[in-house]
Amino acid sequence: MPRHAAVPVTIRAAVPADLADVLTLRAQNELAHHLVRGRRPAPAGAGRGEPVASAVRECFQRALADPDVNVQIARVEGQPAGVLWAQITPLDPLSPECVMLIDQLVVGREYRRRGLGRALLEAATAFAETRGVESAVVWANPGDREGNRYLARLGFAPLVVRRIAPVQVLRRKLAQPARAGTLPVRAAVLRRPSRGRVRG
Repeated sequence: MPRHAAVPVTIRAAVPADLADVLTLRAQNELAHHLVRGRRPAPAGAGRGEPVASAVRECFQRALADPDVNVQIARVEGQPAGVLWAQITPLDPLSPECVMLIDQLVVGREYRRRGLGRALLEAATAFAETRGVESAVVWANPGDREGNRYLARLGFAPLVVRRIAPVQVLRRKLAQPARAGTLPVRAAVLRRPSRGRVRG
């Protein structure tokens, strides 16, 4: 394991001006997901120095204002080095128990193996403790062996595997003939509520 000289690291709550740096780091986290799906990954640094869509900026600002959301950004000598995005949410729709869901845990490639991930998780753990949350859940790419080993060493155990499919692909697959023996099901059609005037 290569040794790195000690450099000043700061970890603080993100502010709206950090959005471009958050998107840059987030793009690195999605690299493996793009490769798995057969898509071309976004170029390194995408989002930084480029205009950010107003809708994305509004979503980011709403998240930062939400007391159930905690976004921490790590900087090394002033440069963005890592980001953690966590939120307090129910474990499932009918569960009274809330967990801290870590949606993003990213350390820039050139800053890894320096303890930044651990420092970000320490900040998130403190956030969970202040909210009285007993469990933390983190997204993990099944194909990322190194990342999964790292999380396992910190006590994270496998929970579920979530799969994703484009709605158009799902519709096409569902339109294929059903296997023999399956029962015919009449699906309810979702209709938009009428905008007509209600007459009394």
